[in-house]
Amino acid sequence: LRGTPVVPQIRHAFANTALLTVLSLAFSVVIGLSLLIAAEFTPRVAPSLERLATAINTTPIFLIGIFLIWLFSFALHLLPSGGDTSLKSFILPALGIALKFGARLFLLLSNYMLDLEKQVFVLRARAYALGNKRIFLHKLANCAMPFVIFWLIETASLFSGAVIVESLFSIHGLGTLLLFALLQYDIRLIFANLTVIAAIVYLTSLIQASLAAREDALKA
Repeated sequence: LRGTPVVPQIRHAFANTALLTVLSLAFSVVIGLSLLIAAEFTPRVAPSLERLATAINTTPIFLIGIFLIWLFSFALHLLPSGGDTSLKSFILPALGIALKFGARLFLLLSNYMLDLEKQVFVLRARAYALGNKRIFLHKLANCAMPFVIFWLIETASLFSGAVIVESLFSIHGLGTLLLFALLQYDIRLIFANLTVIAAIVYLTSLIQASLAAREDALKA
């Protein structure tokens, strides 16, 4: 890495990490909302789903990644075990991250929806005998702000802590680039990498704080 221009390396690594982030967040929405819908309309499985989500959330990401590599690459031969040469190479790492993000999203929204059950609009809707589907959609609409804040938090955490996933799946992103720069003591690249990551984390934190303040103002 020494002696090579910093900007092209940062640009290439940022593109890979950004693609991984977008895919992970998209998959996490599908997983989280699927669990939420299943728990809402099948109450008897809700406790089991919450225990499953808690177990996934507390499992280290590298264990989830190793399991996915074994299952989809070595056992089923469906997906590549690593690399960043094609979009298909990003599916496994994105799925590994999305399992944890989706589990967190499900736990967050299920707790928020439980609190919404005490709100006047939900009690009134049940008094007017509205269907469970319409009530669920009304509650889901009221979860939009926590949902966006969750996305921002997870985006910042992924950009700032992508080194484990990127190293496990051999993706040349910001995390692995920072690791290589540290090993080679490339001060220029370390500084540039940390500047980009800090700027992303700061920007997402700023947006999150403004949205949270707006939500508090609306509640007041």
